[in-house]
Amino acid sequence: MQPDTVKTSEFWTACLEQRQAPGREAWMYAIDHPRLRAGLYDTYLGGLDPFSWMRARMPVPAQCALEIGCGGGDLAFGLIEAGTCERIDAFDIAEGAIAAAQVKVRDLGLRTLRFHLLNGNTWLMSRHQYDFVYASHALHHIENLEHLFGQVANTLRPGGVLFASDYIGPSRMQYTDAHLAAMNAALATLPEAKRLDRFGVLKTAIQRRPVELYLQHDPSEAVRSAEIIPVMRRFFDVEIVPMGMSLTFEVLLNIAHNFDPDDDGDNALIDELMRLEQQAERTGEAEPLFACLVARQKASLPAVPPPAPDIDLDAFRNIEGWMADEAADLTGRLFQWQRSLRAVTGVLELGVFKGKYLSLLASLAQGTGAPVVGIDAFTSRVGEQIPQADRDYARDAAIATVMALAPGSTPPILLVAFTAEVELGTLQGFSPQGYSFISVDAGHLAADVAYDLAMIEFLTGERTIIAADDVFNPRTPGVMEGLCRHFIAYPDTVLAPFTWAGNKLFLCHRAMHATLLAYVHSLLQDPAAPSYIAKSRALCAENQRLAFAPSLFGHEILAFEWM
Repeated sequence: MQPDTVKTSEFWTACLEQRQAPGREAWMYAIDHPRLRAGLYDTYLGGLDPFSWMRARMPVPAQCALEIGCGGGDLAFGLIEAGTCERIDAFDIAEGAIAAAQVKVRDLGLRTLRFHLLNGNTWLMSRHQYDFVYASHALHHIENLEHLFGQVANTLRPGGVLFASDYIGPSRMQYTDAHLAAMNAALATLPEAKRLDRFGVLKTAIQRRPVELYLQHDPSEAVRSAEIIPVMRRFFDVEIVPMGMSLTFEVLLNIAHNFDPDDDGDNALIDELMRLEQQAERTGEAEPLFACLVARQKASLPAVPPPAPDIDLDAFRNIEGWMADEAADLTGRLFQWQRSLRAVTGVLELGVFKGKYLSLLASLAQGTGAPVVGIDAFTSRVGEQIPQADRDYARDAAIATVMALAPGSTPPILLVAFTAEVELGTLQGFSPQGYSFISVDAGHLAADVAYDLAMIEFLTGERTIIAADDVFNPRTPGVMEGLCRHFIAYPDTVLAPFTWAGNKLFLCHRAMHATLLAYVHSLLQDPAAPSYIAKSRALCAENQRLAFAPSLFGHEILAFEWM
């Protein structure tokens, strides 16, 4: 494990052990107090606890469920005992907690509950495996939310649901001044005896904790909590039920055990805190820090593939250059997907040569008014001295080819230059709405490919598709090296590979990875599809039987077979 991951694992292993203490000594958080817990459930969930509220929203029957961040597995054991799910997989990063849960499973002889030591930031989930995915106070520990939600969208079966109960407040708990003031005003209402923590230290004020403190103890704590809902909405339709605790979460942290639920005076103090909290939320002094979330698969995207594109491949075969039929067919199908969403803006090719692939893109974009832009040095090798007139002639010939094969497209703009010589603003100016389809087929040396990918990072929107040519071609190893260089140099890259066909690797914005992966998988269901899709259907069935999910740079891909 990475050093930060080890810190997180050790921190939460120790924390979960501490919470096994008997009686009130195990109470660390506000939600641990039964009086406050009951008040929250009455106010926000109609008297139901989240367990029951969640079960009421589960797809029925839920044959197979997945728990994210299971800790010691109490919730998973409860769902199995209640007969709510036939089978549950559960994972966490806390090594000690998972080890203890696995021992308990063996002792009970359970065959339908499995615990795994895994990291939600990197784990690749098999497609269409679960009816139900749930997470209790786990998502705010996930840094790569795009990856996790993309994987969940991929692994949910049709009609499946994601449920979460979590902290959704400011990341790293960096509260506003007004919010802190409301918290401290509420803390000041408590007697000193009730403000002594488990170490006997008087809690006098609530302050913003330095970010360095989180990095020292648990780098995952609230790492992107404020972004949970916005990122989740990219992948799902989300129902949000606020759960309050805007003040009590921090006020009662590490002192909740001082309040005896059997003591009327202590309960009165808890009730007053809840009253102050609801008042602060109504006036806007404080925002709810917790929520229950129900996420369902988006209904706005096409449920079935649009019809296959009408591409006359014979018309392209007389043009000098190389383009596999598989790559052309899949390009057309992906372009049809964009057209069905009215997401076609502009097309761009880095490395036009004779215009074969650009002509294909232009023909697919006919009738949309999308700008057609290309760049090529029109030389055979870097540094080759070719008269400018000859380079201009090659450009004009490529333009003529595009117009002949795509007469309904906009006249192409072709720049005679190496990609490194073109200003980013120039390309943005040609297509102000952005580029929906980008072909990368210029220099095949590693440095050239790495440069081109870094440039198109700035041109990639959420619905952009990129086709990188000659990936895995043994004659052009620099292309693969360039891809590797890019993904190593930019670990936060927005690019995510999702499919491969005919030597072209197709990439998308990582926010759309799960959607496009599901789309290309849906192509396998087309009984009238070309033979390369039929061959791929058989291979994918075998992969599914073996629980094998091909991946590249941490993203699952569908690699289509050759015809």
